[in-house]
Amino acid sequence: DEHRPRELLPFTDVDPEQLPWAVLVVGGVLTLVLLLRVLSVTWAFWTLHGFTLERRGDDLRTSCGLFTRLTATIPRARIQAVTVTETLLHRVAGVVAVKVDTAGGSLLEEKAATRSWAAPIVARDRLDALLGELCEGLRLDDVAWQPVHPCARRRISRRRAVVVTALAAVAAWWWSPWVLVGLPVAVLAALWDARRRVALMGYAVGDVAFVARRGLWRRTIRLVRRAKIQVVSRRESPFDRRWGTVAMRVDIAGTHDASAVPYLDAGVAASLVERLAEGAPVWRDAAAGPPGRDADAAWGGAEAEPGVDAVEPAVS
Repeated sequence: DEHRPRELLPFTDVDPEQLPWAVLVVGGVLTLVLLLRVLSVTWAFWTLHGFTLERRGDDLRTSCGLFTRLTATIPRARIQAVTVTETLLHRVAGVVAVKVDTAGGSLLEEKAATRSWAAPIVARDRLDALLGELCEGLRLDDVAWQPVHPCARRRISRRRAVVVTALAAVAAWWWSPWVLVGLPVAVLAALWDARRRVALMGYAVGDVAFVARRGLWRRTIRLVRRAKIQVVSRRESPFDRRWGTVAMRVDIAGTHDASAVPYLDAGVAASLVERLAEGAPVWRDAAAGPPGRDADAAWGGAEAEPGVDAVEPAVS
Protein backbone atom coordinates (compact mmCIF):
# COMPACT_ATOMS: atom_id res chain seq x y z
CA ASP A 1 0.00 0.00 0.00
CA GLU A 2 1.46 3.37 -1.01
CA HIS A 3 0.08 4.99 2.14
CA ARG A 4 1.68 2.47 4.48
CA PRO A 5 4.94 4.45 4.98
CA ARG A 6 2.89 7.39 6.29
CA GLU A 7 1.09 5.09 8.75
CA LEU A 8 4.46 4.37 10.34
CA LEU A 9 4.71 8.10 11.22
CA PRO A 10 1.15 8.97 12.27
CA PHE A 11 2.01 12.33 13.91
CA THR A 12 3.97 13.87 11.05
CA ASP A 13 3.34 14.94 7.50
CA VAL A 14 6.92 14.22 6.47
CA ASP A 15 7.20 11.56 3.81
CA PRO A 16 9.73 8.92 4.93
CA GLU A 17 11.09 8.87 1.39
CA GLN A 18 12.25 12.45 1.93
CA LEU A 19 14.20 11.59 5.10
CA PRO A 20 17.44 10.72 3.21
CA TRP A 21 17.48 14.27 1.85
CA ALA A 22 17.12 15.65 5.37
CA VAL A 23 19.94 13.41 6.52
CA LEU A 24 22.13 14.65 3.66
CA VAL A 25 21.42 18.29 4.50
CA VAL A 26 22.18 17.81 8.21
CA GLY A 27 25.27 15.79 7.38
CA GLY A 28 26.45 18.45 4.95
CA VAL A 29 26.07 21.20 7.54
CA LEU A 30 27.93 19.19 10.17
CA THR A 31 30.69 18.41 7.67
CA LEU A 32 31.04 22.09 6.81
CA VAL A 33 31.27 23.04 10.49
CA LEU A 34 33.89 20.35 11.08
CA LEU A 35 35.86 21.48 8.02
CA LEU A 36 35.87 25.11 9.19
CA ARG A 37 37.07 23.98 12.60
CA VAL A 38 39.89 21.96 11.08
CA LEU A 39 40.92 24.95 8.94
CA SER A 40 40.89 27.17 12.03
CA VAL A 41 43.13 24.79 13.95
CA THR A 42 45.46 24.47 10.95
CA TRP A 43 45.73 28.24 10.61
CA ALA A 44 46.45 28.62 14.33
CA PHE A 45 49.19 25.97 14.11
CA TRP A 46 50.64 27.68 11.02
CA THR A 47 50.79 31.17 12.56
CA LEU A 48 51.44 30.40 16.26
CA HIS A 49 53.87 27.50 15.95
CA GLY A 50 56.85 27.90 18.26
CA PHE A 51 55.37 30.86 20.12
CA THR A 52 57.78 32.39 22.63
CA LEU A 53 57.45 35.31 25.05
CA GLU A 54 60.52 37.01 26.48
CA ARG A 55 60.97 40.00 28.74
CA ARG A 56 63.70 42.45 27.84
CA GLY A 57 63.85 45.29 30.29
CA ASP A 58 60.48 47.03 30.27
CA ASP A 59 59.42 45.39 27.00
CA LEU A 60 57.98 42.01 26.10
CA ARG A 61 59.04 40.30 22.88
CA THR A 62 56.95 37.68 21.08
CA SER A 63 58.02 35.44 18.22
CA CYS A 64 56.05 32.77 16.36
CA GLY A 65 55.33 31.22 12.97
CA LEU A 66 55.93 27.89 11.27
CA PHE A 67 57.54 29.12 8.03
CA THR A 68 57.46 32.90 8.36
CA ARG A 69 58.61 34.02 11.80
CA LEU A 70 56.88 37.14 13.10
CA THR A 71 58.50 39.09 15.91
CA ALA A 72 56.90 41.95 17.83
CA THR A 73 57.76 44.07 20.85
CA ILE A 74 55.12 44.99 23.42
CA PRO A 75 56.03 47.91 25.69
CA ARG A 76 54.68 47.03 29.12
CA ALA A 77 53.80 50.66 29.78
CA ARG A 78 51.39 50.61 26.81
CA ILE A 79 49.43 47.57 27.95
CA GLN A 80 45.88 48.77 28.65
CA ALA A 81 43.96 45.55 29.19
CA VAL A 82 44.46 41.81 29.43
CA THR A 83 41.90 39.24 28.29
CA VAL A 84 41.96 35.68 29.62
CA THR A 85 39.89 33.16 27.66
CA GLU A 86 39.02 29.65 28.79
CA THR A 87 37.02 27.37 26.52
CA LEU A 88 35.65 23.96 27.44
CA LEU A 89 38.69 22.26 25.90
CA HIS A 90 40.95 24.65 27.79
CA ARG A 91 39.35 23.63 31.08
CA VAL A 92 39.82 19.95 30.30
CA ALA A 93 43.52 20.56 29.54
CA GLY A 94 44.01 22.97 32.46
CA VAL A 95 45.18 25.87 30.26
CA VAL A 96 44.01 29.35 29.25
CA ALA A 97 44.71 31.81 26.42
CA VAL A 98 45.89 35.36 27.15
CA LYS A 99 45.73 38.45 24.92
CA VAL A 100 46.72 42.05 25.58
CA ASP A 101 45.44 45.39 24.27
CA THR A 102 48.11 48.00 23.75
CA ALA A 103 47.93 51.69 22.94
CA GLY A 104 49.48 53.08 19.76
CA GLY A 105 51.64 51.16 17.33
CA SER A 106 51.86 51.08 13.55
CA LEU A 107 52.53 47.43 12.84
CA LEU A 108 51.32 45.62 9.77
CA GLU A 109 48.01 43.84 10.05
CA GLU A 110 49.52 40.40 10.54
CA LYS A 111 52.04 41.66 13.08
CA ALA A 112 49.34 43.54 14.93
CA ALA A 113 47.36 40.33 15.26
CA THR A 114 50.43 38.51 16.57
CA ARG A 115 51.24 41.33 18.90
CA SER A 116 47.91 40.91 20.67
CA TRP A 117 48.89 37.46 21.90
CA ALA A 118 50.65 37.26 25.25
CA ALA A 119 50.28 33.47 25.45
CA PRO A 120 48.09 31.34 23.13
CA ILE A 121 48.34 28.55 25.71
CA VAL A 122 49.54 28.81 29.29
CA ALA A 123 48.95 26.51 32.27
CA ARG A 124 46.26 27.75 34.64
CA ASP A 125 48.59 27.59 37.65
CA ARG A 126 51.11 29.84 35.87
CA LEU A 127 48.59 32.52 34.93
CA ASP A 128 49.28 34.83 37.87
CA ALA A 129 53.00 34.74 37.18
CA LEU A 130 52.35 35.77 33.57
CA LEU A 131 49.96 38.56 34.62
CA GLY A 132 52.61 39.88 36.99
CA GLU A 133 55.06 40.08 34.09
CA LEU A 134 52.52 41.93 31.96
CA CYS A 135 51.66 44.45 34.67
CA GLU A 136 53.03 44.83 38.19
CA GLY A 137 50.49 43.87 40.82
CA LEU A 138 48.11 42.13 38.39
CA ARG A 139 46.71 38.90 39.90
CA LEU A 140 43.56 36.79 39.81
CA ASP A 141 43.96 34.37 42.70
CA ASP A 142 43.23 37.02 45.35
CA VAL A 143 40.44 38.81 43.46
CA ALA A 144 37.34 39.43 45.59
CA TRP A 145 34.58 38.80 43.06
CA GLN A 146 31.33 40.72 43.46
CA PRO A 147 28.08 39.21 42.08
CA VAL A 148 25.55 40.95 39.89
CA HIS A 149 22.01 41.76 40.99
CA PRO A 150 19.98 38.68 42.09
CA CYS A 151 17.29 39.51 39.52
CA ALA A 152 19.73 38.57 36.73
CA ARG A 153 18.99 34.89 37.22
CA ARG A 154 15.21 35.39 36.94
CA ARG A 155 15.51 37.66 33.92
CA ILE A 156 17.80 35.35 31.98
CA SER A 157 15.79 32.26 32.99
CA ARG A 158 12.55 33.78 31.73
CA ARG A 159 14.12 34.79 28.45
CA ARG A 160 15.64 31.33 27.94
CA ALA A 161 12.33 29.60 28.77
CA VAL A 162 10.37 31.80 26.35
CA VAL A 163 12.86 31.22 23.51
CA VAL A 164 12.96 27.44 24.04
CA THR A 165 9.18 27.19 24.21
CA ALA A 166 8.75 29.26 21.05
CA LEU A 167 11.26 27.14 19.14
CA ALA A 168 9.58 23.95 20.34
CA ALA A 169 6.18 25.26 19.22
CA VAL A 170 7.53 26.09 15.75
CA ALA A 171 9.22 22.66 15.49
CA ALA A 172 6.01 20.93 16.58
CA TRP A 173 4.01 22.78 13.95
CA TRP A 174 6.60 22.31 11.21
CA TRP A 175 7.80 18.79 12.01
CA SER A 176 5.92 16.73 14.59
CA PRO A 177 4.03 17.17 17.89
CA TRP A 178 6.38 14.58 19.36
CA VAL A 179 8.92 17.39 19.65
CA LEU A 180 6.97 18.70 22.64
CA VAL A 181 7.88 15.55 24.57
CA GLY A 182 11.38 16.90 25.03
CA LEU A 183 10.22 20.42 25.94
CA PRO A 184 10.48 19.97 29.75
CA VAL A 185 14.04 18.69 29.42
CA ALA A 186 14.97 21.60 27.14
CA VAL A 187 13.46 24.13 29.55
CA LEU A 188 15.30 22.60 32.51
CA ALA A 189 18.56 22.72 30.53
CA ALA A 190 17.94 26.38 29.67
CA LEU A 191 17.25 27.21 33.33
CA TRP A 192 20.43 25.42 34.39
CA ASP A 193 22.37 27.37 31.75
CA ALA A 194 20.97 30.65 33.10
CA ARG A 195 21.79 29.74 36.70
CA ARG A 196 25.38 28.79 35.94
CA ARG A 197 25.89 31.78 33.65
CA VAL A 198 24.80 34.22 36.36
CA ALA A 199 26.88 32.43 39.00
CA LEU A 200 30.00 32.94 36.85
CA MET A 201 29.18 36.60 36.11
CA GLY A 202 30.91 39.16 38.31
CA TYR A 203 33.34 42.03 38.70
CA ALA A 204 36.03 43.32 41.03
CA VAL A 205 37.86 46.60 41.57
CA GLY A 206 41.47 46.48 42.70
CA ASP A 207 44.22 49.01 43.12
CA VAL A 208 45.67 48.13 39.73
CA ALA A 209 42.79 46.98 37.54
CA PHE A 210 39.07 46.65 37.04
CA VAL A 211 38.18 43.00 36.41
CA ALA A 212 35.02 41.61 34.81
CA ARG A 213 34.12 38.02 34.00
CA ARG A 214 31.30 36.36 32.10
CA GLY A 215 30.48 33.31 29.98
CA LEU A 216 29.70 29.67 30.65
CA TRP A 217 31.04 27.46 27.89
CA ARG A 218 33.54 30.09 26.77
CA ARG A 219 34.60 32.00 29.87
CA THR A 220 36.26 35.38 29.57
CA ILE A 221 38.01 37.45 32.22
CA ARG A 222 39.02 40.97 31.23
CA LEU A 223 41.40 43.04 33.31
CA VAL A 224 41.54 46.76 32.53
CA ARG A 225 44.30 48.83 34.08
CA ARG A 226 42.66 51.66 36.02
CA ALA A 227 45.27 54.14 34.84
CA LYS A 228 44.32 53.38 31.22
CA ILE A 229 40.54 53.77 31.55
CA GLN A 230 39.20 56.32 29.06
CA VAL A 231 35.42 56.21 29.53
CA VAL A 232 33.19 54.86 32.27
CA SER A 233 29.51 54.79 31.34
CA ARG A 234 26.21 53.27 32.40
CA ARG A 235 22.87 52.82 30.72
CA GLU A 236 19.39 51.76 31.78
CA SER A 237 17.00 49.98 29.45
CA PRO A 238 13.23 49.98 30.20
CA PHE A 239 13.69 46.51 31.68
CA ASP A 240 16.58 47.75 33.81
CA ARG A 241 14.46 50.57 35.21
CA ARG A 242 11.75 48.07 36.07
CA TRP A 243 14.18 45.91 38.05
CA GLY A 244 16.31 48.75 39.44
CA THR A 245 19.47 47.74 37.60
CA VAL A 246 21.88 49.28 35.09
CA ALA A 247 24.53 48.10 32.65
CA MET A 248 28.02 49.52 33.12
CA ARG A 249 30.78 49.72 30.56
CA VAL A 250 34.49 50.52 30.83
CA ASP A 251 36.29 51.61 27.66
CA ILE A 252 39.95 52.04 26.79
CA ALA A 253 41.54 53.88 23.88
CA GLY A 254 41.76 52.36 20.42
CA THR A 255 39.43 49.38 20.81
CA HIS A 256 35.72 48.60 20.71
CA ASP A 257 36.14 45.56 22.98
CA ALA A 258 34.87 47.16 26.18
CA SER A 259 34.43 45.57 29.58
CA ALA A 260 30.68 45.45 30.20
CA VAL A 261 28.92 44.37 33.38
CA PRO A 262 25.13 44.05 33.06
CA TYR A 263 22.53 43.59 35.81
CA LEU A 264 24.17 45.85 38.39
CA ASP A 265 22.20 47.39 41.22
CA ALA A 266 21.67 51.08 40.38
CA GLY A 267 23.17 52.29 43.66
CA VAL A 268 26.18 49.99 43.39
CA ALA A 269 26.75 51.05 39.78
CA ALA A 270 26.66 54.74 40.70
CA SER A 271 29.34 54.35 43.36
CA LEU A 272 31.36 52.07 41.09
CA VAL A 273 31.29 54.60 38.25
CA GLU A 274 32.50 57.35 40.56
CA ARG A 275 35.29 55.18 41.87
CA LEU A 276 36.52 54.14 38.44
CA ALA A 277 36.17 57.66 37.05
CA GLU A 278 38.87 58.86 39.43
CA GLY A 279 41.50 57.68 36.97
CA ALA A 280 39.54 58.18 33.74
CA PRO A 281 40.09 61.26 31.53
CA VAL A 282 36.46 61.23 30.38
CA TRP A 283 33.36 60.39 32.40
CA ARG A 284 29.97 59.92 30.88
CA ASP A 285 26.66 58.96 32.43
CA ALA A 286 24.32 57.88 29.64
CA ALA A 287 21.27 58.58 31.80
CA ALA A 288 22.35 62.21 32.35
CA GLY A 289 23.17 62.91 28.71
CA PRO A 290 26.34 64.38 27.15
CA PRO A 291 28.55 66.37 29.54
CA GLY A 292 29.37 69.98 28.84
CA ARG A 293 32.75 71.33 27.87
CA ASP A 294 33.50 72.39 31.44
CA ALA A 295 32.87 68.88 32.65
CA ASP A 296 35.13 67.47 29.96
CA ALA A 297 37.88 69.90 30.89
CA ALA A 298 37.51 68.99 34.55
CA TRP A 299 38.12 65.35 33.73
CA GLY A 300 41.10 66.21 31.55
CA GLY A 301 39.59 65.02 28.29
CA ALA A 302 38.00 66.39 25.16
CA GLU A 303 34.40 65.91 24.26
CA ALA A 304 33.76 62.26 23.52
CA GLU A 305 32.61 61.14 20.12
CA PRO A 306 28.88 60.54 19.67
CA GLY A 307 27.96 57.04 20.70
CA VAL A 308 31.13 56.42 22.74
CA ASP A 309 29.05 55.80 25.81
CA ALA A 310 26.67 53.39 24.13
CA VAL A 311 26.15 50.24 26.18
CA GLU A 312 24.21 47.32 24.84
CA PRO A 313 21.06 47.38 26.99
CA ALA A 314 20.23 44.24 28.86
CA VAL A 315 17.36 42.37 27.25
CA SER A 316 14.84 40.80 29.55
